[in-house]
Amino acid sequence: MRTKTKVKTRMIAVDSVLREKLCRIFKVGDRAVRNALDWSSDSEKARKIRFTALQNGGVEIAPVGGVDGVLTFHDSDKDRMMRQYLGNGAVIELSKATGVGNVYFGGEAVARYEDVRVRNIEEIQHYAASLG
Repeated sequence: MRTKTKVKTRMIAVDSVLREKLCRIFKVGDRAVRNALDWSSDSEKARKIRFTALQNGGVEIAPVGGVDGVLTFHDSDKDRMMRQYLGNGAVIELSKATGVGNVYFGGEAVARYEDVRVRNIEEIQHYAASLG
């Protein structure tokens, strides 16, 4: 049975340095921080992570688009990340600064791409959409 995917309507964007700092402060992994920042988790610790992120330069953002269940966030932080949340629960993260891309599914990294170009994004999206 497939569960309905929750549409992300808000998120706090942070750079990788702040993300690592939040992991250390709260003694949690990257996934817990990611879940707190995109409101997938609303525990007391998640609320504290969001508060601390905003106090240390995190920026609350809203998605662009929403076509076919895909939400895209463009962050203006140091890493200049693009994040796409697909309807099947997959997440694509592409660094516009380094060209590195990652695909996450079920909270785990399932693919990594180096030197990603615009022409490669559709292929990565097809792969991520096929998961599950």
